[in-house]
Order: sequence, then C-alpha cells, then structure tokens
Amino acid sequence: MNLGINEWNQFSNAVTMAHELGHCLDLLHTYEPSCCHETCNSGHREYLSDIFGPTPPTSCWHNSCSGGIDPWLPGESSTNNLMGNCGIAWPQGYWISELQAGRVHRALAVKSVKDYAFDAHGLQPLVVSQNETWNFEMRLYQDLVIEPGVTLTVTCQLEMPTAGKIIVKPNARLIIDGGVITTARYSDTFWQGIEAWGTVSQHQYPVTQPTYQGLVILKNGGIVEHARLGFTNWRPGVKASRGGVLQVQGGLNETGGTFLNCRRAVEFNKYRNFHPSIPTLTQNNLSYFRHADFIVDNDYRGGDDFDHHVDLWDVTGIAFSQCDFINTQTSGPGGINESHKLGKGIYSLDATFSVNGQCAINLPLCEYGSGLPQPVCPEQDLRRSRFIGLDHGVHAMSSGVAGRTFTVRDSYFENNVCGIYNDAVRSASVLRNKFYVGGRDVELTGDVDAEFDGRHRAVYSHHANAFRVEENDLFPATAPLAEAEGVVVGYTQAYNDQVYKNTSHGLYYGFVAEDHCVDMNDPTGTGLAFLCNVNLQNQEEDFRVRSTFPDSPPNHSIKMFQGTTSVSAGNEFTPQQNGSSPYYNYHNAAQVLPITYFWEVPPGDLNTGAYNAPWVQRNANVSTVAHGCPTRIICGGTILQVKSFLDPLIDQERLAYLNLKYVFESLLDGGDFEELKQTIMESWPQDAWELRNALMERSPYLSGQILKEAGLRNILPHAMYLEICLANPEATQRNGFIRWVQYEMPNPLPEYMVAQIVASWDQRTWRTSLESALGWHKGEYQRLNDQVIGAMLNDTIPQPADSILVRWQMNPSLRARYGEVSTLLELERYTEAEALLNGLADNYRMHATDIQERDDMLALIATVRNAQAADRSIMELDGAEVSILESIAARQPSIGATYARNILCFGYGICTSPITGETPQPKSQWTRPPGTDAAAPSVLTIHPNPASTWVAFSHALTGKVDRAFIRVRDTQGKEVHRAAITTSPGQSIWDTRGMAAGTYTVELYNLGALVEAQRVVVRP
Repeated sequence: MNLGINEWNQFSNAVTMAHELGHCLDLLHTYEPSCCHETCNSGHREYLSDIFGPTPPTSCWHNSCSGGIDPWLPGESSTNNLMGNCGIAWPQGYWISELQAGRVHRALAVKSVKDYAFDAHGLQPLVVSQNETWNFEMRLYQDLVIEPGVTLTVTCQLEMPTAGKIIVKPNARLIIDGGVITTARYSDTFWQGIEAWGTVSQHQYPVTQPTYQGLVILKNGGIVEHARLGFTNWRPGVKASRGGVLQVQGGLNETGGTFLNCRRAVEFNKYRNFHPSIPTLTQNNLSYFRHADFIVDNDYRGGDDFDHHVDLWDVTGIAFSQCDFINTQTSGPGGINESHKLGKGIYSLDATFSVNGQCAINLPLCEYGSGLPQPVCPEQDLRRSRFIGLDHGVHAMSSGVAGRTFTVRDSYFENNVCGIYNDAVRSASVLRNKFYVGGRDVELTGDVDAEFDGRHRAVYSHHANAFRVEENDLFPATAPLAEAEGVVVGYTQAYNDQVYKNTSHGLYYGFVAEDHCVDMNDPTGTGLAFLCNVNLQNQEEDFRVRSTFPDSPPNHSIKMFQGTTSVSAGNEFTPQQNGSSPYYNYHNAAQVLPITYFWEVPPGDLNTGAYNAPWVQRNANVSTVAHGCPTRIICGGTILQVKSFLDPLIDQERLAYLNLKYVFESLLDGGDFEELKQTIMESWPQDAWELRNALMERSPYLSGQILKEAGLRNILPHAMYLEICLANPEATQRNGFIRWVQYEMPNPLPEYMVAQIVASWDQRTWRTSLESALGWHKGEYQRLNDQVIGAMLNDTIPQPADSILVRWQMNPSLRARYGEVSTLLELERYTEAEALLNGLADNYRMHATDIQERDDMLALIATVRNAQAADRSIMELDGAEVSILESIAARQPSIGATYARNILCFGYGICTSPITGETPQPKSQWTRPPGTDAAAPSVLTIHPNPASTWVAFSHALTGKVDRAFIRVRDTQGKEVHRAAITTSPGQSIWDTRGMAAGTYTVELYNLGALVEAQRVVVRP
C-alpha cells in the first residue's frame, strides 16, 4: 500500500480501507478475475442489477474503471464502484449501489460484523408487512413496526438500538417463541421496549389475535432483556391507543417468558375490556402471566434505579400464576443500601389482579357451591409464585374512585422489606402464603419504610376493610438481619374486620393493630378482631395494640370483645417470655379501651401475667365452646353458586344479630330501635305485640308454666319470647325449662338464645354474654357478606357494579358507606356519592374524626369530578388540582387523605408516608395489684337506665376496698363524673341534668384496677 502524503495517495488509502471493510460487510468484487466476485447470474437472489444492469452485459464483470462521474450506464463494462479495482485513482472509487447498501444493512443486522458496530438509531423504521419468522441472530438500528394483520415470530436473539422500540399495531402479533430481545451486545444501557398499541374504545377479542388491539406473546422461555420499559399496553401519550394485550404462555414445568433486568418490566394503563356483543358487560383483561419470571440481578444496567417489575393502573382481571418476582442485586456494603431502591414486584392503583401458585398433581374435585373446604395442594407438589429480595413484594393502592381488589394466594415471600402492602384496597385476599421476613441488609428509607421503626413486615394493611388475611405462615428470615413483624393492620375504623388462622413462628411481634380500629359508638360490637391465630415462640409479643400518637386518642383500639362467652377467640399463645416485654401474650400499649379476651383451655388461654391488665382483661370464665377454627377457604364456582351457600348463612347470622339487638335495646339500652324498625319489628303481628306487652307487665314474676304456655301458643317471634324469658330469670332456672325450649317447644329456640337465657341467671355476667354475642353475630353476617363481595370482585366474569353496590348497602357500619361511595364513583354517579356523604350525619353519630373523613372525601370527589367533566383522568390533573390533592393528603389519617396520597404518589411522584410505626408511650398510670390484694368479685347495678334526671350506681364490693371509685366517660373518652368509694356495699347518685343525651360508659374500680364496666343511656 502506497502511504504517500499527496491527496491522491491519501484518498487511495481510504478507498482501499473502505474496500476491505466492504468485504466485512458482505460485499464482493465487481471485477474478474478475483477470488471473491459477485455473481453474473441474473436469476440469483444476490445479483446486483443496479450495477450490472437488468441483464448482464457481455463483459460481466467490470474489469476497468469508469472515467466519468456516472457510476453506471447501460451497456458499459466499467464502473467506479467501491468494490471494483479502482482504488488507485481519485476521485473515481467512491460509489456503492442501493442493493449493495441493502446488503451492508443486512450484514450489520445478521452477520458477525454487527458485534462491532456503534449504536445507531435511524429515523426510518423496519416495517414487517407480512407474516415472518426470524430464526437467525439479528441486530436492528431502527424501530421495528409490525403492521395490522401480521404476525412476527422471533425464535432467535434480536438486538435493539438503545433509542429503539418495537411497535405492535392493532391486530398485529409479536410472538417471542424462545427468542431473546435485548440491547446490542456491547451496550451498557437500556433499549426502549415494546409498545402494543390498542383501541381504548374497543374490546380485546378474538383471543388469539384481537381485531383492535396489538398482541404480544412470550412462550417457550422467550426473554425481554435490558428494556427501560419491557412492555406497555398503549402508544404513550395517546389515550385512545390503550388496550394492548400481553400473554406469557408457560406451563407447570416450563417457563413461558422472562423479563430480565428491565427497569420496569410491564405496564398496563387504564383500560376496560367488554363483551363484543354487549358493550356494557365488562370482561376481564385478556392479558395473563403463566409461569413468568421477572428478575433483576447484578447485571442490571441502571445502577440503583430499578423501579418495579409490574405496574397496573385501573385494569381488571390480570392473573399471575406460578410467577417469580425477584431482585438478587447485592445489598449492604458495596451494594444497594436504601430499601426503597430495591423496587417492587407488583405496583398497582385501582387494579384487580390475582397471584397464585399451581399444583403439580390433580386434587380431588371441589363441589362448587357446597361450602366444603377447598382441597389443599401438598407442599411438595405446590409450585408457588415467589417474591424475593424486593422492597415491597406487592404494593397495592386505591384512589377511592374504583371498586378494585386483589388476591395473593399460595405464594412465597422471602427477604422483602414488606411482603404485601395494602393501602386502602377493600376486599383484598391474602391466603395460604409463606413469608420469611427480615433478611435484607438495607437501611429503611423512602416514603413508607422509614416509618417501620427499623422492622420488616410480612403483611401491612392500612385504611383497608373487608379483607381476608387467612392461613398464612410467618417466619423470621433464616439469617435475620432485622426484627420482623407479622401482620400489621391500621385504621380499619368502624368496621368488623378479622385476621384469621395465621401462624407466627418466632417473630418479634406476631400480630399488630395500629390506631383507629374500633367503632366508638359500638366498641364491643364493631372493630378489628384477631381470631384463631397461632403463636409459636415469638421473640417479644404475640399481639400488640399500639398508637402512633404520644397521647392515644379515644378511638385507638380494636374491638373490645375478642370472642364471646359462648365461643372463644381461638388464638394460641407463646408459653413463656422470650424477650424484654412482660406482656408477651397480649399488650394493649394504646391503653384507650380495655380489651376483654374470651379464652379456652391452654394453649388457648393467656398466661398469667403475660398481658397488661386492666387494658387487657381475661374473661372470668372459660368460653362455653372452643372456637374450632375451621377453614374459611371453601369451594368456589360461579357467583350464583357462592351465593347459594353463603346467603343462607348471612341471613341466619343477621337474624340472630337482630333478635339479640331487640332484646338488648328493650331490656338494657333504652330502646334504640332505629335499626330494627325496618327489619324484624315491622313483620311482627299485632296479637304478638299484645301478648308480649301483657307478659312484660307481669315480669319478673311469671312462672315457668306461664312461659311454657306462651311458647305453646307459638305466636311470639323468637326475639320477643327471648325478651320475656330474660325478664324472668327465676322461672327459667326451674323445672327443666331449658330442656323444654331446646327440644319440646313447638318452635325450639336456637342455641345462641338458649345461651342468653342461661347467662341471665347471673346478672353480673349476663350483660357481657349478651353484648359479646350481639357483636359476634353482627361481625359474622358482615364477614360473610364481605366474602360475597370479594368473590364478586375477583370473579372471572366481572360482576355489575350495581350488584356490588347492593352488597355494600347490606352492611350498616359507617365505614361501609365509603365502599358504597367508591362503587358509585366507579359508575361516575358523583351526585349520589356526594348526597350519601352529606347525609351521614342524619344516620350516624359523627365524631370529629368522622366529620373530617367525610369532608376530605367530598373535597376529593369535587376534584375528580372536575377533571372527569373535562375528559381527564386522575393521572391528568392540572397544577391547581394537584395542589388541592396535596392539601387533602396533608390531613392524614382520613381515608380521603389516603386516597389523595395514593393518587399523588402513583401518578405524580409526590409521595408521603402513611401514619404507621410507634411513638414511645408515657408510662401507664395503672399498676398491677399484688396478688394478695386481688379484687374480689363485684357487682355494679345501674338504675334507672335510661335516665333523664338522675341515675343510681349501686355497688357490692367484697374483700379489701382501696382506691375504689366510679368513673363516667362520654363517647370521646372524656371523664364527666367521678365518685369515690370508701365502703361497699353502697350507692352513688349522678345528677344527669345538663348532660348531653347519649350513651356513657360507667366504670367501677377497686385496688386501682377496672372491676366492671357498663353503659348508661341519658335521655333529654
């Protein structure tokens, strides 16, 4: 090679280098003789017609250089082509043809030279306009577009430019069949990902190739790797393009597809599928994930900016079966040190989705509608979905404007800072999962974790109701790096929620309740309950009721009665102290309302001294019946089949509640019949009322024979007959009366009523028995109704929102009204939702916190309604509207503030923490009395009740009387009256003139401890 410095030689050198590089790019010589020349066969697919002409000239190949500027003229036998023999002169050797350029592009795409090319992104996309299968390794330098009606199948490795993306147009398909789509081999960053364009106003049918939506399928181990956003269901920025479909088609023993080291793997934006023939009938989204893997590891190219694997907003029915959500990035020194940078597995707002495992064997058939327990897959045959090494495995939120929910079942959670986080999502189900907690070496940071007091959590539920957290196993990590809490529940408020039949194996705290989890107007009947949970050698405490406030507000408690005199709470306890807390079984650290625990024989009994009396009180007597703790996970089926089993149970429990409610109001609580007027009372005949009134006038002096004769007439409803029996305790104790009403009476009384008759024989315990039974049946019928709502929301065929609305209306709790409001908002019935909220004060006794809840929700609705009127979603608010939401969110802990906080965080990156964690409490004024000074059994009698001008408190304390007094508190917990007791028996008078009408709590203390509490009603 001549390396002279004149311009001729310089150009000659450049042309020669370009010529040789042309060989690397799949170009051959255009001259002969040579070792590697182009074909002159015009029928060959590689024939260069734009060099040699439509038919080869007589002297093909070109053996000389053209002297002119025109590279080829018809009939000429010479050319100045780069691959000719013209590299010795300037400026002749400078040209390549279009076909040669195409071959260069092909080589850069499919030949080994692609491994050495710089990253580039051309403006002209590669358009696939006919069905193709790519089964050879390939690299692109532009976007890839698949046209409607076309299927592209990728079975090879396809490398994309960093600025490139794949567009799957409506009615097009991209099938990644064992193939890999990734970035260029030597790239150190992301490519942009796959966009499946859709049509938001159209459905997703047919399933195999939707007419109006783009479809992406991963199967046989297909991989999407190193994408900034692996898949999205729309053309970003174009609302009308939402609706794209993604299906991962794996099997029990075969991974369908993997999203590997993507900053965000999958995104679904707001879309509603519907029946193609009935547009008003909502259908589940046709996207699904069967045996899919979502993984980030130390090869992740974004450093510490991993976001989350799956993002769901306002979609319905997306199912994940046997899927892995994993972050194996190194944490601790030299790795990720901040918990919020570990990312989330599934991150959702207003989305209905399910996560399940698969069973490797065929289980016995489950008879739908039978109510039988659903068969359990043996552990060795269960292929669980897994969430490993993440900040939050599942992080689900609600905006309050849609009735969506989620289910996580038969899944495995290991070393996540929080396994499942539920922020205000109603009707969620967390069933039969395994959690290993506390194994990630990170500092707790971000908008949520920083409030966890340094502890990791298995399940955290905040402002959620109607949930099911059942039959989960909770373990500390095999190599613990942080203290672990099991199930943490906060702000359930005035609703009957239950945490049921879970097992805590050696956690720091097994089960925790935070802040407002009780109805202050009905604290013994409505609130959070922990039932049938097993505690195995927890480190510190089994159950902890705590407040996040230094001075606990009066509603920071759980349901005051945990269980009933008839049925125990069914929990089992750690047998000895393992940590620093002496209250290792039950610690009511909030110290607002005393909790009565109804126990059974060990291990279902609290250990002596293992609870902080008087704030936790062990009921004096063992419950009549051990709980039994049956599974509530039953055979499902269609909604009609589920209802056919559950509705009779709902009716049975509701009737029991209403019957006891009638007796309670009639005999004890002053006759507040408002709830009963439109139910059982209006159906009772006049002759029954006449007989009832006559018998009550002669009570308590009726004989057993008169009671039997009244029963034989068989005209009294059970509630009335029970009322009369309870008013005559002397008669019911004699002459086999109990056996008679059980077995011989024409219309025998149910067991719960018989239990109340027996309890009435001891007036000291009867009120507790009646109130606990009343709360139990109320909780049961509401729980069963919640189970129906959950089944409707999770059904494979979404149920009409109007049907769900009716179910919410069956629940009289104040908190259920917000479920009703969310359903109305989903239907865009804003005026009805606002009217319902504005009318709450007419139907409920509203405390200051209740008023704040209502007002914040009204402000949220006004903001959302304004955006909807302008055809904007909650993700398209203007600056002023965002500011309004920020002001609402600042008013935590109301439910409206929580909804606003969730919208801001999900849609605008403005994230603030929920109210959680624990503030050290001031030392309790209560001390445990020495065993030698234990208070003797006592009795408190209140008369008249209801009272209008005065009320007498009669007391009969036996044994030592010291530091004894009577205290009266209003519904806010404020003390309004106190009277010291120096001797007993005795009587104290309270002048009620000038007191506000309502219910007050009367507490009798002796030896510094609460002995007995009752309620008195003050009337105007």
